[in-house]
This record gives sequence, C-alpha cells and structure tokens, in this order.
Amino acid sequence: DCEPPIIPRGNSLRALKARKLASERRHEDTLTALALMQKEEDFFNVLHDIRCNPFFLHYYLSEQIHIYRQYCRSFKYPKLIIDATDSAVKPFKKLNSEKTKTIFLYEGIQTGISNWLLNWLNSDVPVPKQTVCDQSLALLSAIVKCFTQYSSLQGYIRACASLLNGDFTSQSYWVPRCFVRIDIAHFIKTITKWIPLKSVV
Repeated sequence: DCEPPIIPRGNSLRALKARKLASERRHEDTLTALALMQKEEDFFNVLHDIRCNPFFLHYYLSEQIHIYRQYCRSFKYPKLIIDATDSAVKPFKKLNSEKTKTIFLYEGIQTGISNWLLNWLNSDVPVPKQTVCDQSLALLSAIVKCFTQYSSLQGYIRACASLLNGDFTSQSYWVPRCFVRIDIAHFIKTITKWIPLKSVV
C-alpha cells in the first residue's frame, strides 16, 4: 500500500463525521430532540404539533402563511399545490427502541391530514379555490373535507358529475367551493404502470 498512514481512510472519515453530527444533536432520541426544539425561539413558530404514537409533526413557517395570504389577495382564484414527497423524513428510532420504516408523507391517515389542514386554516388563511395533489385517497379525502362543503370524496365526485351533466347551474349551492385536481405528472406515471398499456408496446 503506497498510501501514507497519516491520510485517513473513508471509513474513518465517515465515523468521524457521524461522531461530530451526534455531538451536535440536542438529544440522542429524535422525538425528545424535536420536543426540545419546539421550545426554542428559532423553532417556536415552526414546529406546531408533535405526537409520538402514531408519530406526526406539523410544521410550517409564519412567512409561508404571510406569502399565501398575499397571494390570495392578488388572485381571484387562488390555487394550492400539495406535494407529499417521500424524501423529507428519514427513518429514526422511536424512544430508543424500534426504528421507524420509511415515512411517506402521503401515507398519513385521513384524520391526521385533515387535522393538519384544519390547523393551517386556523391560521386565518383563505380557503383555496383549486387544490392540486397526487392520487393519495387519504390526501384527496382530507382536502375535500377541509376545503369544500362536502364531507366525503364520494359526495364531492357525485356533485362534480352532476355539474358536468348540467343537473344544476354554476350558481347553485352544490358547486364545490374548491375544485380538487390530480397532478398530471402523477397521473401519467400511474398510466404508464397499467399492464394493458405495457402489453400493447
């Protein structure tokens, strides 16, 4: 080996980096660290609600609320796009025991997502006229429940079908207060996975 012994190897550097990051953590347990952060001045208005079992964390900045309010004042039909990414949360150990599986934000239960949206609406923001999201049933159901006058996704779909069929006018009470759209990119991705389409090519 012609490499001088004073140059550390990759494994040594990774271990050193891991030790340095661990020394900068508020607590070795992730949930405890989040609870401590919530009380700090820098995060007091960012981390809004933390629960342990089942785990969820509601976070948003007051600047986001301010920007959204300004946006709603500037546009007649404000639109909200909700992208539930799967790369924002890394697996961690809960209370120093079991390690969580990958946490996909779109896999939250409807009640949890509804609570988050209602919490957000309680910040005195206008309800959007149009919302775009992926095809998660939990997310679609929560958006319908929070942003429209309908209590279920099924009721909302029936109302939209009736509107398209001309069963009631565009001035009717039954016209949804917010229209929900599925993001085209997610829709195309789903279509490309359909087995009948794959067998045609």
